[in-house]
This record gives sequence, structure tokens and C-alpha cells, in this order.
Amino acid sequence: MATTTPDYTLTSDDFAALTAIVKVQADLGATTLTASGLLDVMAQLFNLSYTLMPPVTNTSISSAFAAFLAQLAEVPTGFSNYDVPALWVAYTWGHYVQTDFQDWYYQSVTYNEWAKLQSAPPGPSAWQTSVTGYLATLQPTLYPATPTFIYDIDPGYRQGDWNSPTWAQTQTYSFEYGLFTPDKWTGAGQVKTGAPALWTAQAGDLAATMQATALTDAMCLYLLYLLVGLCTSPRASDLTTVATVANLVTNSVENPNDTFIDQLVYYALMAWVDPRGTYQWTHDQLTAQLQAFSASVSNGDPASQLVTRTLQQQTSVLNSTSSYPMTDPYNPSISFPVRRTDTLAALNQTWATLQSMKHEEE
Repeated sequence: MATTTPDYTLTSDDFAALTAIVKVQADLGATTLTASGLLDVMAQLFNLSYTLMPPVTNTSISSAFAAFLAQLAEVPTGFSNYDVPALWVAYTWGHYVQTDFQDWYYQSVTYNEWAKLQSAPPGPSAWQTSVTGYLATLQPTLYPATPTFIYDIDPGYRQGDWNSPTWAQTQTYSFEYGLFTPDKWTGAGQVKTGAPALWTAQAGDLAATMQATALTDAMCLYLLYLLVGLCTSPRASDLTTVATVANLVTNSVENPNDTFIDQLVYYALMAWVDPRGTYQWTHDQLTAQLQAFSASVSNGDPASQLVTRTLQQQTSVLNSTSSYPMTDPYNPSISFPVRRTDTLAALNQTWATLQSMKHEEE
């Protein structure tokens, strides 16, 4: 079990990456990797590697994602009758999504664009190696370094009216979109083989956090991510650990006889919205974050159900009270600073109880 202290420092950029990572985990943790789930994974990988991961400063996040990509980079695949690395499929599908499903032949592929894409893309080294390595093997067709499979249109299409731009674009669009269906990718299911790297990293970080005697602001926010992320795991041991922590009875002045997970979400909302704090998120950002986490918890075990229910209940309060959690409709007379202090104290009191439970088990 990992004992290295995690990097608890989180920026807004880090949270954006964490949210996308949890979405990937939700798709890959499903019993069956569906067509929509596979394509969502590909789109999220592109978004993570090109947009979300480069500004990430948290070393624990970067390390876990790099380990995931390193495993995924080894996945062999026969894709639409071509030998294409899994990460290249992520790259091309992500590029397709990013251009709003515009037909590459007519809209997206230009000499200058493909020349630019031959340089090292941003993101982790495993991603760079896979994308640039495959680009280097491509034989030029209409443009230098354009992947052949994009243009390998069924000869039957050529019997149509190629003088009609609308007809030609429709046929090309249909062909390109069809390339990404899982039935064209014989190794699609193997994408799941990289997912354990993320759960292993999160389980290790949670184990290390559970050794701490007290929780800080930053630790609480990272802990929420760990619990949500592990709710996507297919491993019973991960779900058992989540259940142990999330169900702990937690008593604050404002919310006696509550659960640890509810108080943790409540505290996270206050940390994110605090006008004098690090994040200063808007009400819409708070709602979007909880909805994204809630949508990613798809397991049906009791711990995951509790986490989902808690996230949804807190979202409901946000939706009904625009000033929440700066003001609390259930504790209108208690100021924001006092509630934030009380909640962290309650979480730490429960955390001390958890430490006692661990010592008794030993």
C-alpha cells in the first residue's frame, strides 16, 4: 500500500482535470464498455491531454494520469482494418469532436494544420510519444502525414454524384463517423486495461490520507475527489473503504448526526465559493461540479448510492437557494465563517474517531 504523502494542493485547473478523469473512470469502470462510453473516453482523453493536463500543477494527478496513459499506450488494436494505437484513436476522435463533427475532407484537414500536428502535442510524454510516433509512420495521401484510413472511402461511394458537394460531404461524414464505432475496433475492450492505474493511485492516496491525524482545507477537497473516483471502481476493496469513510457519523453544531460525506461536500462548497478563498467560484460553477461528480458515480453499491444521494441533495439546495452556501437556509442565523470553521472541526473530530478505530483493529 502506498505511503507517499499525496500532493493536496489543488487549483481550479486541477479540478477541471480531476472531473474529466472521473468521467473516464466512470466509463471504464462500467461492467460493459458501451459504444457511447468508449467514444466519451476517447473525447475525454483528447481533452485531458491537449487542454486540461498541461496547466495541472498537482503532482499526484499528473503521476496517476501518466501511469494510466502508459498502460493504455501498450493496448494493441485492429481499428477499421488498420493497425492503429489506441491513443491515436483518442487523438483523431477528439479532434473530430473538437471541430464539432465537421467533415475533415472539406473542413478540417489542411496542409498547415497537419504540419502543425506533427510537432509534439502538449500533455504527458506517453501521449506525445504515441501521437507523434504514429504520425511518423503515416504515408502521405492528399496531404503530408494525413492518416490513410480517414480517406479510404468505400469505392461504392464513388458511384454517386461527386459533382454535388452536399452528397459528397454527407457520404464522407458518414464514413468518418463510422470509423469510430466499437465494432470497427477489435481491441476496443482492451482500453479498460489502463483504468486500474487510476484506481490504484487513488486507493494509495486515500490510504496515505487516512494515516493523517488531522485534515486541512486542501486535504478535504482532495479527499472528496478520491471518494468520488473510487466509487467508479469495480474492486470491492475500494468500495468498502469508501463506505467506511463516507458513512462515519459526523456531528457539527449546525448539522448534528450527519454523515461524513455530507459534511465533506458541504465544506467543499464553502471552500470553493469563499470570496476570500483560493477559488471564488460562482454559484453555477458549484452546481456544475456537483452534477459532474454525481453523473460519474454509476455503481449501485451502498457506498456509491450514499455518495450520489448526497451530491444530488446538495445540488438541490443549490438550485433552490441562489445564495447557498454563503447563507444556509437551515441555519440562517449562523454566519459563513462560523459554519466553515464548525464544519472543518466536525470533520476532524470524526477523523480522530477513524484513527481510533484503526488503532483498535491493529
